[in-house]
Amino acid sequence: MRVSLIILAALFGFACTGSRRTPPGEKLYFSLEIRQEGKVVAQPKLLGQTDKVAFVERRQPGAAIPDYRLRLLPTWQRDHFQIALDLALREGQGHWDVQMVHGESRHLATTPDNVQVSLLVMRVNSPEFHALMDLAGRDAAGKVPYSI
Repeated sequence: MRVSLIILAALFGFACTGSRRTPPGEKLYFSLEIRQEGKVVAQPKLLGQTDKVAFVERRQPGAAIPDYRLRLLPTWQRDHFQIALDLALREGQGHWDVQMVHGESRHLATTPDNVQVSLLVMRVNSPEFHALMDLAGRDAAGKVPYSI
């Protein structure tokens, strides 16, 4: 009887939290819009994973200094993603720690250097992400010219 209660409690606990778990290294899609003084300076889109740093640097050919450097570190915290974002532009920088859920898009706080960032996060293995990629990849005739 006691073993049955323990098993029942364990199954109940798993059922209550099972849908909220995110496996380590879950693939994520990030879409950002970076503005400085109201002007769009970058719109990077990248794939990353929970618990791994994603790093992006855009540099013009032959340039000694990059246009921007972006570092993201997403982790899973019970029912949301905790995302650390660092951004360095030629004339400004910012750091944000944000809590977001799958499919959420948010405008982050403006920095003293007047840098504004909008961020979208999605699980790659989700119907919403697949729908986004399906819409983005169709041409005027409805054909998919490429895939991600």
